Amino acid sequence: MGNDFSTSPIYRDDEDQLDFVYTISTSKIVKYLLNPTFPDDPIRAEFGKLMEEGYQHVCYLLKIKGWQSLLMYDCESLEEFIEEEIYMYLEEHSELLREDELEEGQEIAKVFFQHGVCGLTPKTRVREAFKSHFVFAKADLRSEYGTLYEFKTYPINEYAELQAKIFSWVYNEPVHLVGWDGDKIEEVVLNSVNINFKNIPNEFWEIEPLQMLLSYSKPFIREYGYYRTFL
Repeated sequence: MGNDFSTSPIYRDDEDQLDFVYTISTSKIVKYLLNPTFPDDPIRAEFGKLMEEGYQHVCYLLKIKGWQSLLMYDCESLEEFIEEEIYMYLEEHSELLREDELEEGQEIAKVFFQHGVCGLTPKTRVREAFKSHFVFAKADLRSEYGTLYEFKTYPINEYAELQAKIFSWVYNEPVHLVGWDGDKIEEVVLNSVNINFKNIPNEFWEIEPLQMLLSYSKPFIREYGYYRTFL
């Protein structure tokens, strides 16, 4: 059953008078729609989080050093650089990870790079779901060729696919979802998904000042008299 937002104290008919808006993250939408349950494993949770951060960090270093063009070649020094950097990042940022996780992180990073999954972290993107209600998304990487990547340190599942599809809707372009299946990677290209955002309960939405929302991504396009798609 949908929500009645017509009596919301922050809802204004005059768009120029709109001071606050509702926002929601992609992860909250996925949790509401799928109610996923994950094993209570703090080590794997921290490993996944730090691998995302560490991999983005290594991509940034490669961009600075101008080594991205070397990824298509079997360059031993490049692989050594990747393995060393990801190992140090994981080791320095966690007291939980064991040696086998650190070595697994090296293998994942190396294989991802060999597969061509690289780029810089894109800016947060925002898109209006319906009047004064906005969805946030931030993919992991955008390659120098414009490809948008979301990667996982576990096999692709329903949760990851729905998240990538919502990213595709927000960014208005396909998203390449890459997962790690223990000894190899898997990749699928996903497009937008149709969701009735009005059915998401009020408690899942946050209230933010409109100016804070606009600060995330500029400039923006105005469609049908409202702020619709942020670039």
